[in-house]
Amino acid sequence: MKILLTGATGFVGSKLLNKLILKYEVSIVVREYEVSLGSINQIIYDENMKNNLKDFNPDIVIHLASYLTSLDDSENIVNIVNSNILFSSLLLEGLKETNVKLFINTGTFAEYLYNDGVLNPAYFYSASKIAIRPIIKYFKNLIGFKTINIIPYTIYGGKSKNKKVVDYIIDSTCSNIPIEMTSGEQVLDFIHINDVIDFYIYCFENIDLLNDEDDYHLGTGVGTSIKKLSEIIENKLSKKANISWGNKKYRDLDIMRAIAPVFKIEKELQWEAKISIDNGIKLIINGESK
Repeated sequence: MKILLTGATGFVGSKLLNKLILKYEVSIVVREYEVSLGSINQIIYDENMKNNLKDFNPDIVIHLASYLTSLDDSENIVNIVNSNILFSSLLLEGLKETNVKLFINTGTFAEYLYNDGVLNPAYFYSASKIAIRPIIKYFKNLIGFKTINIIPYTIYGGKSKNKKVVDYIIDSTCSNIPIEMTSGEQVLDFIHINDVIDFYIYCFENIDLLNDEDDYHLGTGVGTSIKKLSEIIENKLSKKANISWGNKKYRDLDIMRAIAPVFKIEKELQWEAKISIDNGIKLIINGESK
């Protein structure tokens, strides 16, 4: 099985890549050649991309590459459109002369502002993720592959260049200066990076179970408020978090509730997250997920 991966230098992509290369023939799409990736086959995003995609001829495409920001100023709008719309479209066009069987698109829970299953973008970024869907459908109809949307919820754990809310809270327990946060009332579905990687692999290894054009919301199905998360971390570390709750305002369209509806992944795909938030925090504290 040949797998094409985009976003391989990102947080999820780099960890997924490390798993894939142990078992599959993998090629990645990058903006420029990455020396650190060694012998991994790299397809550069340039005028030769289409020919190189044809030569590699992937069976599975896992599309993780994305420009992620909550900002919507003119500079970020250009970057979002170039990455999330233009690049994605050219990637799909480049697959015309391949025998691709499955295109896995990655969305975001921020496509569902009110956590009610209705597409309603919380940010311009998530609007772009909604906008690419009919473009994927167009190329699906043209080429004939199966496609799904994986919607990850709040990913935590592992080592990342960018801090997450879990990291900020842990850091605050050793900080003399209070960290400013909102009131912490947001209820989120925290899913460990190890479970995320496991699910992506499970999907393409069980392609016959997947419903074409379906959305699979990737979470635990359990909501935890940020304040409750802080309590869990405090209990595990036996330290008090140094946080100024309420000193930071909520965003204009802040998502106050985002819990994955996990019926499809649990009942239809027979998959469920293995790491609870309690055990996931233990992993981080013990350094086992770094």
